[in-house]
Amino acid sequence: MAEMRYTQAAAREVIRHRPPATTVPHIARGAFRLTGRYTVPRGATVFPSLYESSFQGFRDPAAFDPDRFFPEERREDVAFRCNFLAFGAGAQQCVGQRYALNHLVLLMATAR
Repeated sequence: MAEMRYTQAAAREVIRHRPPATTVPHIARGAFRLTGRYTVPRGATVFPSLYESSFQGFRDPAAFDPDRFFPEERREDVAFRCNFLAFGAGAQQCVGQRYALNHLVLLMATAR
């Protein structure tokens, strides 16, 4: 699997293009300004859209383009990591991320 870079990039693009979870609810730890006219109060449940964020920042975001994940000079998943949230981020990152991606890569590699 280590040599299947393009298949791995295609799997990551599938996840970016169609995230398995479209929202992940959070509880606001403190009040924060969402827009110029609205502040989310502390304790409110917020449902950010992973589907929308996976299209923000990326070059030609609607296109299916596995090449956005390599070569090294392009690496949009690193440049826009705050928008690549299909598996969460930081302390809330899914522990099954590698497992899920490896299964998707193996499925793609064996499909005919």
